[in-house]
Amino acid sequence: AKTGIKKCIDLAKKNGVGLVGIKNSNHFGMASLYIEEAVRNTCIAWVFTNASEALPPHGAREAHFGTTPFAFGAPTQNEDKPFVLDMASSAVARGKLKFAAIRGEKIPFGLALDTNGNPTNDGEKAWSGIMLPFGGMKGAGLSWMMDIVAGIFTGANHSGMVKNFISDFSGPANVGHLMICLRTNLFQSHQNFIKKIEFGIKKVKKLKKAKGFKKILHPGEPEYINEIKTLKTGIDLSID
Repeated sequence: AKTGIKKCIDLAKKNGVGLVGIKNSNHFGMASLYIEEAVRNTCIAWVFTNASEALPPHGAREAHFGTTPFAFGAPTQNEDKPFVLDMASSAVARGKLKFAAIRGEKIPFGLALDTNGNPTNDGEKAWSGIMLPFGGMKGAGLSWMMDIVAGIFTGANHSGMVKNFISDFSGPANVGHLMICLRTNLFQSHQNFIKKIEFGIKKVKKLKKAKGFKKILHPGEPEYINEIKTLKTGIDLSID
């Protein structure tokens, strides 16, 4: 994936548009890592990946598609605080179910089903069961879409055949990724692009705030704030 995003950036710098498909890969960590590399090089970018079975298609109660994270990013005036949207198609990150299972915690209903396909609020049953997509058929549809563009289109495993890199060692996971980079100055100068991004962010921040909110943050900004904090105070480690 690191090689792929560098190639995608190089193609965008040369041609305006970069498109890279990757197969025979594995879990590539946070999709935002590759987005951040692209926006540092004055590109807007999309990264798609498929993943091992975790979510049911809409109407099913059996895991088939992955949580299939996807990400989008664009540079801003502060290169350390880009606009970065990195999200899975599941209602919650899989890691949160894992920690709930380890700690024996309850979770809200609507995040997962148990192994029998029944709604559960038990963290352990959820971890061993089936994750649910966000937004019902919308998240399920996105998960299927990303299996097509990142799996079928790239020649990687797809349709429930991506192997779980934690528990299935019967063969390569063969995950697929698709990366798209566009040079920000394709239709206007980079300076104009940044000026308009900043205008949009400032306009959103001036909107009336919902109850309980002190600030309106753009995608990627909470992570930037947390990074500044942890650089000063260190990173808390779980001892569970």
